[in-house]
Amino acid sequence: MGEDYKLLENMNIHAKERYNELATVAQELMQEVGKLRTTYSDFEPYLGRIDEISEQADVISNIANELDEYTKSLETRLKRITK
Repeated sequence: MGEDYKLLENMNIHAKERYNELATVAQELMQEVGKLRTTYSDFEPYLGRIDEISEQADVISNIANELDEYTKSLETRLKRITK
């Protein structure tokens, strides 16, 4: 019976140590999550700016395509006139 209590005591000691280790890991993870949140908030304005630039690039690309179509149309008209 004494051996059972000793075994139970050892299991409790090991469980307590393991929970302490897990608590330490959880605290470290929470600190890292805090750092990641801070980093994300630091980058957030740049991410918004990147979205704006991407939208502007799309607009410029569309304008360039329209201009290309227009110049092709003018070129076709000019060829018809000069024939």
